[in-house]
Amino acid sequence: MHSGVRIPHPQPRRSRATWPATAAQAAAKRPQKVSHGMVTSFSKQNISYTTKNNSSIVDFDMNYFYILQSKKNSEWFYKGSTDKLQRRVKQHLNGEVTSTKPYLPIELVYYEAYITIDAAREREMAVKKSGSVSVPLLKRIKKSLET
Repeated sequence: MHSGVRIPHPQPRRSRATWPATAAQAAAKRPQKVSHGMVTSFSKQNISYTTKNNSSIVDFDMNYFYILQSKKNSEWFYKGSTDKLQRRVKQHLNGEVTSTKPYLPIELVYYEAYITIDAAREREMAVKKSGSVSVPLLKRIKKSLET
């Protein structure tokens, strides 16, 4: 029998590691709203947004989390983050990065773009540390490479 009292649906639990330490950190992590904005120009790493009255409100460089795969050993993946993806991939390809040099040749198989370098590095750490994050991601990447 329904008593008329509404019981709120329980919210999913978050680990303490995801709680912001201060209100300022919480505010910094919230995405900034772009009111009636649209992408008006795009170059390799620059994106500009404008409002209806054509005033520019955001102009920023992107930051990246990326995954490289060895062509020598298809089960070997390198995960990293950078603010300049093209430059960093060239460094890997030229053998300038110690951790990828023994696995050359390699290729870029996946990347995600982020507004801040901290967000890209946070994603990199999450993928490196957690099997529940990396296993499904690598499985999806491998499946996409089959076709």
